[in-house]
This record gives sequence, structure tokens and C-alpha cells, in this order.
Amino acid sequence: MKYVDNTQLVGSDWKRLATRLTIGALAGILLVGVMAVAMVGLGAAAEEQFTDNVSVESSDDPLELEVAFNDSIDDADATADVHFYDADEYDDGDPIEEDSINANAGQTLATTFDWSDYDDLEHGEDYTVVVDGDDDAIESVARLDGGLIGGGVGGADSVPGFGVVVAIAALATAGILAARSN
Repeated sequence: MKYVDNTQLVGSDWKRLATRLTIGALAGILLVGVMAVAMVGLGAAAEEQFTDNVSVESSDDPLELEVAFNDSIDDADATADVHFYDADEYDDGDPIEEDSINANAGQTLATTFDWSDYDDLEHGEDYTVVVDGDDDAIESVARLDGGLIGGGVGGADSVPGFGVVVAIAALATAGILAARSN
């Protein structure tokens, strides 16, 4: 590895370094900007509002979800579909059970899903619960029974893929710093 002392650079060496740093910084900023716009676009188009893994321990331990619907929708659009998948087959499997939550515009409903109401869900098994619906209709979805949502506590009204944007920004910054140290 060659050590470059930036205080000793003169003339064409300084211009080459400045050009390289400028191009690296612009490429990094452009990459982060494109990814941010793409992720916001994907977030607006996605219909999946909530995904979480649950374990059916007993019929006394129901799943409780709260769905808030926007004020500016037609009542006919105020529907959220709830799908229960086998946790191991979520990516390429069909739902084992399905249900829906219907409301009027502007309502926030807390709904309890008792495991005994679903014959195909077995105690001791893990399932992936997915809530989906029209992005314009559903404002937020939250789990009320104290479970973790996507690895943290909170709702599902954030932009999907935001972590990818942050990771790309971190890599772009590391690339710029690496170019700067050369």
C-alpha cells in the first residue's frame, strides 16, 4: 500500500486526487438518491402492511391486531385481509387460514384472533401472519398482544426496505472514505 501525504501534493497530482474524490462523492450521492427514490416508490406500491411470526402456544393466548383506516377513503375500501401461513413455507406456500377486518373510514379497530376459531392452526406451531390491503385505505397496523414486530416493537407504517437504503448509504460513505485515503 502506498501512503499519500495530501499536504505534499502539488500541480497535477492534486488535480487527479481532487477529480477522483469528486467523482467518487458524486457517484455515491447519485447511488443513494436513486435507491431512496426506488425504495419510496416500492413502499407506495406494496400492499403488504404487516408481517410477523407468531407461535400458537395455547387457545388462551390470542393474537391481537390494531388496524387504523384513513379518513379519506370510501367505506367499501376499508378492508384489511389477514393471512396465516406456515412459517417455514411463507415465501412459496399458500395461506393455511384467512380472515378479514372490515371497518368504516377513519376507524381504528382492535381485533382479537382466537386460535380455536381456526381449525387448521395447530398448537405448538409457528405461523407467519400477513395483513394486507389498499395502501390508501390502511394507515397503520400494530400488534397489541406484546409481540415483536419485524424484530422491534412498533407499527408497520414505515417505508419497506428503508434498511437497504441505509446499508447502501453506509457502503457509499465507506467507498468515498476509501477513495479519499488512496
